[in-house]
Amino acid sequence: PESSLNFNILSSPQLHGRLHVLIIFYLFVQYKFLELKIIIPKIFKKGVALSFALGICYFLHDLAQKNSLDPNTLEVNIFVAIAVVFTYNKVLQFFNSQAFFRFFRTSSLEHFRKVIKQFKNQNTFYESIDDIQQDIQKNFYEKLGIESAQIIVLDLEGGESKYPQLEKFFRINSGFLITAEEEYLQQHSNIKCEYLRELQSLGDVCYPLYQNTNELIGFFVLKKKISEDVYIKEELKLLEGVVHHITLSLMGVIYTEKLRQQTNELSESYEKLKKLDAAKDSFISIASHELRTPATIVKGYSDMLVSGKFGQLNEKQKDFSEKILNGIKDLLDLINDILEISTLEADNVKFDFSQVNIKDFIQAEMIKIKKLHTKKQVNFSLLINPDSANFEVTTAPERLKRVIEILAGNAYKFTSEKGKVTISIQKYEIDPNFLEFQIKDTGIGIPKKDQNKIFEKFGQVENFLEKTYNGTGLGLAIVKKIVERLGGKIWLESEEKKGSNFIFLIPFQNV
Repeated sequence: PESSLNFNILSSPQLHGRLHVLIIFYLFVQYKFLELKIIIPKIFKKGVALSFALGICYFLHDLAQKNSLDPNTLEVNIFVAIAVVFTYNKVLQFFNSQAFFRFFRTSSLEHFRKVIKQFKNQNTFYESIDDIQQDIQKNFYEKLGIESAQIIVLDLEGGESKYPQLEKFFRINSGFLITAEEEYLQQHSNIKCEYLRELQSLGDVCYPLYQNTNELIGFFVLKKKISEDVYIKEELKLLEGVVHHITLSLMGVIYTEKLRQQTNELSESYEKLKKLDAAKDSFISIASHELRTPATIVKGYSDMLVSGKFGQLNEKQKDFSEKILNGIKDLLDLINDILEISTLEADNVKFDFSQVNIKDFIQAEMIKIKKLHTKKQVNFSLLINPDSANFEVTTAPERLKRVIEILAGNAYKFTSEKGKVTISIQKYEIDPNFLEFQIKDTGIGIPKKDQNKIFEKFGQVENFLEKTYNGTGLGLAIVKKIVERLGGKIWLESEEKKGSNFIFLIPFQNV
């Protein structure tokens, strides 16, 4: 009766009760307990710590009285204050310590942050997606009290998707998705969101996994235990770092697997190509053998026709017979070259080695070369270093003749009228165990862009394919094989329109 009406209303227990209900309801609706899950534990811990501190305070005051001490003295109050502050801090430290978490089998935001940091800082190489999943289980969600966490990898080859609505959602939206949004859907039933229904079958939260080209490659889905029904927004933010780490690891596994598959496919393709190449060589060799016999017969009869042994031919008949003879000679040259390169590649050719005097050998060859190449006025000359004149070389003379014949023939073919071809021999300056041969011409030369393929089979330069410079395209490939079998090597020095110089080495002693 002595109090005012305003005071009676403000101090009314009914009003206080309703205000408490309204505040709790507002916090529930506004934050869905997300913020409260951070605030309430902190308030609770501080309240408990304060209770312990006050208990220590009362205990010390009682202890002072029992020991006949005045609890109101400055010394006692200072001691009690220090004890209260110390107890308060120690209790809070205990609540924030790992021992407290283990004791109550729960996790806090600090613990959450610590586990995530340790997981992200791992320098682990994963060989498969199963390895990533096992690591997530061992070092991540088991430590956080999460029921499950799984990686879902999409079929990047364009196959049928198991979660088409989630894929469609994340191709447009890059943020994470949580099932708590289902509350909104229940209130707005006219909105169709199939992706949330797909997510409910997997877990509570779904993060998209993108590779560096922003291509969706999978999902990372988590599900909390019933006791930890929702994630707080700080936890969801921290999980983004885990998602980044998992994405990088997953990309590493995917690209490694792709490389492994490509390597296996290339190995299989290489083996198939080897078999096909061997079959091709075998077919060419057999076909060439079968062709050589009838071609030789045609050549023999054409020779006799041209020579007039079957009677004199008129000019037209003679011209046709000569064309047949030239054509069949070219065909036989091609057949012989194919057979030769095939047997060299198959290593079926026996090389007969003997001791050869270089001066006598090369002079005899020069006489044959000059007799074979008389249609053009090309000057053939021989240069022998006096120090190399009487050298004895252990080699296969027939094979060495073949090399010189092909190189000299090419030099003659690509050198114009009144050109020059020079064959020189000397001891190799860099390594005296080798003898150096050079066959140099003043012909058309070879462009630099074509020099790296000149020793390949059918590796003619484009200009060489013109009618003026017809040939099989196998000569230099044969030369290279023979020189290598003789224990030497060959290379080219050339400049377009200024000529070419083919240099090859053979050892003095071939073991």
